[in-house]
Amino acid sequence: MNLKKEISFGIAILLFVLFAFAYFNFRFGLEVRTLDNTINNSEMSGGSFKANRKEFASGEISKHNSKEDCWLIIDGSVYNVTEFIDIHPGGAEKLIALCGQDASLGFETKDGIGSHSQRAKQELATMKIGDLKN
Repeated sequence: MNLKKEISFGIAILLFVLFAFAYFNFRFGLEVRTLDNTINNSEMSGGSFKANRKEFASGEISKHNSKEDCWLIIDGSVYNVTEFIDIHPGGAEKLIALCGQDASLGFETKDGIGSHSQRAKQELATMKIGDLKN
């Protein structure tokens, strides 16, 4: 190959890799979300994290109990995990079984087999939509 062809080939490979990365990032949401981003997009009140979110009664949460509409209660907070179900590393069925319920024990113990990583906790924070009404 001459130099022009090698450069063209290199540019084509680079463009392909960039396109593939952009496609998969868009298609599967591979972006890294952090707890800092969640906090920065929320209000800080009295030194504690307080987002502009609602309070939900357990009766309302229990209505969101399917794969197509899945809310969970974890440690008094309410999370909409609908978009996450199909990409949950432990399998969709683990989340679907808990839709509309308190999933605190399941999340904290990973159904008795361990604990979720800090990354999982950060990911969960991005799905918070409110708090459980007392």
